[in-house]
Amino acid sequence: MKKKILLVDDEEQILKSLKRVFLKSDYEIFIAVDGMSALELLEKEKIDLIITDIRMPEMDGFQLLEAVKRNYPEVIRLVLSGFTDEKKIFQLIQNNLAKMYVRKPWNNDELLKNIHQVFELNHILTSHEMLKTIKYLEELPTFNSIYTKLCNLIDEEVNIREIEELLMKDPAIVASILRLVNSAFLNIKTASLKKAITYIGLTNVKNIALVASISYKSNLNIRLSKINELFSKHSLLTNQICSLIYSKFLFKEIPPDSSCIGLLNEIGRIVLLNNCPKEYEGVIAIAEKDQISLHEIEKGVFGVTHQEISGYLLNWWGLPYNLVEAILFHHVPLKENVINKELASVIHLADYYAAKLLNFPWGEKVNLEVFDFLNIKREVLEERIYKELQRE
Repeated sequence: MKKKILLVDDEEQILKSLKRVFLKSDYEIFIAVDGMSALELLEKEKIDLIITDIRMPEMDGFQLLEAVKRNYPEVIRLVLSGFTDEKKIFQLIQNNLAKMYVRKPWNNDELLKNIHQVFELNHILTSHEMLKTIKYLEELPTFNSIYTKLCNLIDEEVNIREIEELLMKDPAIVASILRLVNSAFLNIKTASLKKAITYIGLTNVKNIALVASISYKSNLNIRLSKINELFSKHSLLTNQICSLIYSKFLFKEIPPDSSCIGLLNEIGRIVLLNNCPKEYEGVIAIAEKDQISLHEIEKGVFGVTHQEISGYLLNWWGLPYNLVEAILFHHVPLKENVINKELASVIHLADYYAAKLLNFPWGEKVNLEVFDFLNIKREVLEERIYKELQRE
C-alpha cells in the first residue's frame, strides 16, 4: 500500500514545486493551503506523514503540529520552511513537534532520501518482532512526576532557583547531576546544585533527569545487579567520551538535542535485563564464552536488539529524531539509511571505548571506517581518551 504524504504551505507555487518532487515516487500526495484545511483532510484520510511550513496565516505551523501530535500521534511530522529562529527551531525538535527540520530552498534528492529514511526507521520501530517483544515485556520504565514538572518549568523559562527547588525533591536526580559535573572529565568540583545546573545547561539537566527519574522495580540476583550497575557506569562514560570527541576532535559542541545521548544508550539493555533476567543471563554467558558482542546474541534470543528497544522507548517518550536514529543505528553508523552519520559514528566510538575502559568481558567491535569518516586518527583518539579518563 502506498504511503500517504500531506504537504501544507500557504504558497501555491511551493506546493506545485513539491508535488513535482514526488511525481516519480511511490507516494500518494495530498495538499493543503492552510492549517485548518490540513486538519480537515486528516479527518478523512489516513495520512502517514505531514510536511508543513511554519509561517502561515491564521494557524501557523507550530499550532498545526501541536494539533496533529495531539489528535493524530501516529502521523510522522516534518517541517519544510525558511523560518530561521534557531531557538524556536530547537524547541520544535526538542518537544518532538517535528522529527526533522528541512530548510528552504530544499534539495529534491535529499528531501526524498530523508523521507525514505524516516519511513524506514519508523518501520523498524513498529515491526512485528518489535511489538511482539514489547508486549512480552512485563514492565516498561516510566517517568516519575519530577521529570514531567521539570519539562514544564523549562518550557515556561522560569529562573534556575525554581528548577533547583524542584530537583532537590529527588536525591537520585541531584546525585546524577553532581556526579557528572564532578567527574574527572569535566573536572568541576562543586557541591552546589545551582552551579552544576548553570555549568551543564538546562538541556543536559533535562536529559540527566530523564534517566535518573525512570522508575524500575528490579529484583535481580547479585551477579546481574553488578552487571546492571556496569551498564549504568557505561552510560556515563559513553556520554563523557561523546563530549570529548565533539569538543577535542570535531571542534564543535555536540548537538543540543543529543547532548546526553550516552546516558540514554543503555536503556534497552537495562529493560531487557530487568524484564528477562534468566534469558539475559544466558545472553551474557554465550557472549562471554564466544567473545562476541551482546547485541548479536540478543537478536537470536529476543528477536530484537537492545538498541532497537532503546530506539522504541526514546521514540515512544517523544525524544528528538536525531537521538533516536543515532542510538538505534550506533552499531552500524555508516549504514546508507542513516541521516546523521556523524552523531551515530560518535556514539559508536564512545560506546566501544567506554566498554574497553570498563573491561567488558564480551567481545565488542569497532568499525574502522568510522575513523576515516570522522577524520580522526585512531591512535590519537585512544591516547586522548585514556589520558582524560584514566582518573575515573
